[in-house]
Amino acid sequence: MIVALCPLDETLIRYAAGDLDDSVAANVDSHLSTCETCLSRIEEVSKDNTLFSELRHERIFAPTPPALDRAVFAAIQNGTGAGNVTTAMPRWVADYELHEEVGRGGMGQVYRASHPRLNVEVAVKLLRVGFDSPKLRARFVTERETLARMDHPNIAKVFDAGVSADDRPFIVMELLRGTTFTKFVESHDANLRTRLELFRQVCHAIQHAHQKGILHRDIKPSNVLVVRQDEQFVPKVIDFGVALAIDPDVARHTEQGSIVGTLEYMSPEQTLDTADGVDTRSDLFSLGVLLYELITGDTPTAAIRKQSLPTRDITTMIREDDPPRPSGIAMVAFPSRRIRDELDWITFKALEKDPARRYESAAAFANDIGRLLADEAVHAAPPSRRYRLQKLL
Repeated sequence: MIVALCPLDETLIRYAAGDLDDSVAANVDSHLSTCETCLSRIEEVSKDNTLFSELRHERIFAPTPPALDRAVFAAIQNGTGAGNVTTAMPRWVADYELHEEVGRGGMGQVYRASHPRLNVEVAVKLLRVGFDSPKLRARFVTERETLARMDHPNIAKVFDAGVSADDRPFIVMELLRGTTFTKFVESHDANLRTRLELFRQVCHAIQHAHQKGILHRDIKPSNVLVVRQDEQFVPKVIDFGVALAIDPDVARHTEQGSIVGTLEYMSPEQTLDTADGVDTRSDLFSLGVLLYELITGDTPTAAIRKQSLPTRDITTMIREDDPPRPSGIAMVAFPSRRIRDELDWITFKALEKDPARRYESAAAFANDIGRLLADEAVHAAPPSRRYRLQKLL
């Protein structure tokens, strides 16, 4: 199978600035029609970028690229980035009064809102202006339907949904006042036990999603908020915007056959231009990356990312290279050598390149973390000598 490689950052910048030959621009158009990851990347690479500033200064701008909404492109052309398309905050969305913007993601803006008659505060996620293509609308609706199927204490709850007066879909969810997972553990200087106990809850949330027939496909620290509830810190999994339905009856609403997600947290099979090999074990790999980051402070592919190498080099590394032992570069203290070694085994089992060698479920992953914390024998084990030799051949 031929894998459609994502364009380099420079290519996306030149595309946004209209500085590509027509034939090359047409190829980028075609790629963007199937790769929402690159649509999001355009926003990031155009911010504070010298090349983009120079092109903008010279006013080398082509007509609006067909793969981008005019409002998005206008923001890029003005040097603000697609993510900064701003409009006046609507006062009302259906029966909800909006008070302030509290968050912004790849597709939606999140507002603190209230329902006057019920006297409750909620979060209203509204599809952003300029992101109303049929594909993105369908993805937003998919997130709404996905959240409605789940009921778990570690997954953001959805209360209501509909379409605003200006024809933008919205979701009404519980208002979460929290911090992203990695920022929380860093700001609280959380010890290893605290990190692992919170991580176990995330695993249980993903297990619940899988039982409901949903793959998250974008597990990362920014999609896990830690909030304070009943005098306890509780992780909440959010943003099911790129989720994939396992259930064939729901799968027709979800995007398949394209690369979606966040590159550094993708499983090897997820980096391929097909959804054929992506199943619940792909989320387990992403959980493994998250665990690795909780231990070390960075992802397994951080070394390559910091060198700003092409996307295809990072995807090759994800598929072929083994990261350093997390205990060797850990930012937290280990109570004992046994826990250090066993946590390495657990992490590497989740990060196996071969899905068949990973944990069979998120629950099994959580249970092994539980055994580690309870000072019981874990199921993960170091790779055999024979397996290590086979990998060298």
